[in-house]
This record gives sequence, structure tokens and C-alpha cells, in this order.
Amino acid sequence: MLLKTLSYSALCAGLFVGGLSLFAPATDACIHPAKTFEYPLRAGAQRGIIFFHDGREELILRPSYQVEVDKSKIREDGTLPGLSTLAWIVPLPSLPDRYTEADDSLVSDLQKFAAVETDGQWRRGPAKGADRKNHGPAEGGAEFHEEVKVGNYTIQPIKASGEKGGIELNAWLDENGFGKVADATLKHYLDKGYYWLAVKLHKSEGLPANGTVKPLQISFATDKPVYPLKINAGRGTIDLEMWLFSKQKLDVKCLDTYGLWLAETEPTMGDGAVQKNRETAFDKLPESARKALEGAMEQQKALRPLKEGPLFCYRIFGQNLDAGAKLSKLDKDLEFRFEGAK
Repeated sequence: MLLKTLSYSALCAGLFVGGLSLFAPATDACIHPAKTFEYPLRAGAQRGIIFFHDGREELILRPSYQVEVDKSKIREDGTLPGLSTLAWIVPLPSLPDRYTEADDSLVSDLQKFAAVETDGQWRRGPAKGADRKNHGPAEGGAEFHEEVKVGNYTIQPIKASGEKGGIELNAWLDENGFGKVADATLKHYLDKGYYWLAVKLHKSEGLPANGTVKPLQISFATDKPVYPLKINAGRGTIDLEMWLFSKQKLDVKCLDTYGLWLAETEPTMGDGAVQKNRETAFDKLPESARKALEGAMEQQKALRPLKEGPLFCYRIFGQNLDAGAKLSKLDKDLEFRFEGAK
């Protein structure tokens, strides 16, 4: 069968653009500009990269947004006057111990590296979404850990416990431009003992109107790879594009719970659709990905085996997640399971 990489023009009509991806921006309250910002800001597809091995995760997040404004308002360098700060929150199962900025080319490099090849017969189908579905102390409070500054990012880690902690956390988030977390979502993370990262991206000379900013890389301990998905419950539909790198094969059935898919498991991608570089190796990765992983390996011995032997790469997609408020019905955040795992 003759396979071809989906072209940019073909994917403008669908989900994917050659090696690149083209998700239509979705209305989303997860990213907050300053209250004085006067133009509509729409969040685009969430994009994340996970490197995982032996209880250690490197999570790389790139905020995606588009400002709806007349082009005449945008400066020659692509920045927009008045758009200098964005804020959002990231819940994680443990307190991170390392933050850094990743290369701004990382996402586009991986889109090309793990491009989808198909027979060319893209079949548009219905939007997909999830189909299915440890208590903290009653008393507590909100504990604010040391603030961290990395490049244009400022991260305030917070640990909240109990009803008191939830009230204090939500009050602080609202006062500091992050917006409140819905009660049910807040309780979910409080009961599981999660930490909260209040992330602000600030550039006094202005942020780009098209959302092309450097990704934030976060290092933390976890017994399985995780991604903060449930935090989006009730905030409008979202699209997700992510990459998982591991020494183990992914049990692809675990994606069904969340309404996620691979190129090979989604009928609308066309017969024979395959992802390039499913099985790869460290030295074959794009330079931007090797750089991100090498920096982590310097401090985390658990990740060093990723540099040796076969390495699996999974490019994962989700569209219109939380349609029908399905994320609120999940009893856990997005967790990945490997073949043979109990």
C-alpha cells in the first residue's frame, strides 16, 4: 500500500496537518489573561510531552491560545500590546523538584517526527469524547511552597488539604487571576492529596498573539505517567495532542476511558494510518527532545535508561473532550497503563 504523510492542505479540512496538527480553537476558561485585557482570547489544543521511566516523569506543557484581534493591532514582532500575562493551574500527584523552559521548536519537531501516514482517504466522523467513567483530612489549610522563577514563567506550588484548605486555595486563586476551581473538581484533587501549581507566564514587552511560547518542563515523582486532564471539567470542550515516551509498550485500551486515540486506532484517520517512529531510540529523537531529556537525566538517574536501547513513542489525540460534561464523571486523572502492568 502506498502511504503518504498527510499534507498541510488536506489537514486544513480535518484534524491533522502533515506532520503538524490543526485543531480549531476551543472555548476554554483554563487560561486567564489579566482582567484588564480587552480582546477575546481563545484556548487552542492542549499540548503535552511525557518522558517516563521507573517512577519518574518529565511533563512538558505548552499553552496554546489565539487572540481574536484585528491584525493592525499586532506589532511587527507578533506581540500584542496589553497581553503581557497569562495564568493557569496544573494539579500534580507530587511536589515537583525541577522546572525549566524547553525549546520553542519542541512541539513542531515532534509533530514532524511522529507524523501520521495514511492511504490518503481521510474520513470525517463524529467528534470523539470519553464514554465512561484516599481521602484527605477533614481539617487542614493551604500551604504555599517557595515560588520558582524559570525564564518567563513564575510557578507557585501550593498544597491544600481539607475543606479549609480548599476554601483558602480557591480564594487565593481567584484573587491572583487564576479563577476559581469548581467545587467537585476541587474536592477530587483534595481527596487525592494533589499539589497545585499556579503558573504565570509574563513578558513585560508583550506575549505573541498567536500563542507561540516556550513550553514549561516539570519534573516529579509518580508511579505511573499522568496528565492533568480532569482540571478542565466544566470549562468547555478541549482538544488534546500529546506524546508519551517510555521503555514499555502502552496498553492502548487505557485510552478508551478518556476518549483518546492513536492514528492506528481511529477509523476517521483512514485505512492503514500509521504513526512514524513508533519504535525509536534516543539518538534518533529531534535535537530539541534530546536536549529536554538530557537536562532531566543530569539530575534524575531513574530516567537515564531512556538513553539506551529501544524507546517507544506514542502520539495521542483527543477532540472535543468534556463534550457532555464527561470529564466530571472521571474518578481519576489521565493515567497511562503499560502492557503487562497489573
